[in-house]
Amino acid sequence: AFGGGSTSIRDGVSTGLAGLASNPPVTTGKGRGLDEALWHQIVIDVPRTNPTLPLYQFEATQRSLERILYVWALRHPASGYVQGINDLVTPFWQVFLGMYITNSDVEKGMDPGQLPKPVLDAVEADTFWCLTKLLDGIQDNYIVAQPGIHRQVDALRDLTARIDGRLAKHFEVEEVEYM
Repeated sequence: AFGGGSTSIRDGVSTGLAGLASNPPVTTGKGRGLDEALWHQIVIDVPRTNPTLPLYQFEATQRSLERILYVWALRHPASGYVQGINDLVTPFWQVFLGMYITNSDVEKGMDPGQLPKPVLDAVEADTFWCLTKLLDGIQDNYIVAQPGIHRQVDALRDLTARIDGRLAKHFEVEEVEYM
């Protein structure tokens, strides 16, 4: 995932998708072998994720989210990474992390970087697959022209007309756009 093909050499060690968690990508400098434009979008967006919650300000949390989102985007080139997917991944990440943190307020709990690496790897993997399953059903919302969103808006317009014709007519007269 981080090289030109399915594997890359990093510090003399061959890595691929399986090595992604154990050899996280370098986040600065050239020669990482990443899709730089895609990585750049994700690296800009992740720090904006839940900025008021301390959990999402820890480096371990942000690096984990970056890897999950990057691999998902590589595996789904039709949509790639789109702003907002970071907000879809966080509930899964937080729930799976909560299985390993005893503090009932996981949002303000300890730095996930203090957990053993196999624990973080498990949280990351489970989160990735849950995000994948969620987005499989709504990926059309995240591709160019967003046909999924347009279908939902059309369905809302039709539903409004069936349930409350006067309201639908009022929207039409006032030129209210459902989008």
